[in-house]
Amino acid sequence: MFTSAQRDAVDDLVGVKYAKGGRSRIEGFDCLTLAEAVYSIAGRVFPLPDDYGEDHIPAEAFLVWSQFFVQVDTPELLAVCSIDDQRRKGWAGAMRSKHLGVVVSPTMVIHARKSTGVVKSRIDTLRPFIGGYARLRGDDV
Repeated sequence: MFTSAQRDAVDDLVGVKYAKGGRSRIEGFDCLTLAEAVYSIAGRVFPLPDDYGEDHIPAEAFLVWSQFFVQVDTPELLAVCSIDDQRRKGWAGAMRSKHLGVVVSPTMVIHARKSTGVVKSRIDTLRPFIGGYARLRGDDV
């Protein structure tokens, strides 16, 4: 579980602009760098290389680092989820997704979209678009 301070820090990310490769509240975030920020708030390390930046495609990067993740069936705290408007299901489909979010509560996902910046969305609203969930290997939240 998040502490109250961690929950507040995650909530403070909402409204930050979208920026491909951005790694701060000032620069903005893309979906992967937002995941890195959320994991940092939780005191964990998200496996995003230091050289990740605006030249990378988030989904391709996630595919490379998918070796660090294991599929889970339910939206566990800090699980990443693929969000795909093509409604591809299963983890293989999730790996082709171009967008991901992080589960921050039993009912909410935080994610960064080009059109909206950082938002929190209800899992039940996103469910038709969620291809799968995964958590870091060996991470017992």
